[in-house]
Amino acid sequence: MKTTPARLLRDYRPLLIFAILLVTFRTTIADWSPVPSGSMEPTLVPGDVMWIDKTAFGPSLPIINKKLLTWGSPKRGEVITFVPPHKDQLFVKRVIAVPGDHLRIEGMKLWVNGQPLAQQITREEADYLLGEGTIATSHGERSEGW
Repeated sequence: MKTTPARLLRDYRPLLIFAILLVTFRTTIADWSPVPSGSMEPTLVPGDVMWIDKTAFGPSLPIINKKLLTWGSPKRGEVITFVPPHKDQLFVKRVIAVPGDHLRIEGMKLWVNGQPLAQQITREEADYLLGEGTIATSHGERSEGW
């Protein structure tokens, strides 16, 4: 029995439909990704898997990453993911300021809108500091980690 492309398509149609739906889902609605670095410790550690809601701030076109509509924006204290223009790697960061906020950094101290960010160093190495901070959110709640 000779295998033809038409027969392969017919035999594997459910698998092909599933693959197309999965790719569409992961590029437009939601995705999951491992945390790539320790920059969010102790909240998130490298290897943790994050569920990413790609519709939280509005839909965008996959691959070219152009926004179609915007119905929200990141809030102070939220964890966001993004791929910066200078690197082809997913970044996971906590929002500490939003448009209109004033930041001041002096040495290792950070002020947001004139209020010092409560910080404590949890581990210090020769090439980095690991610490925790408290960020006031727009709803009066507080968010830990930096």
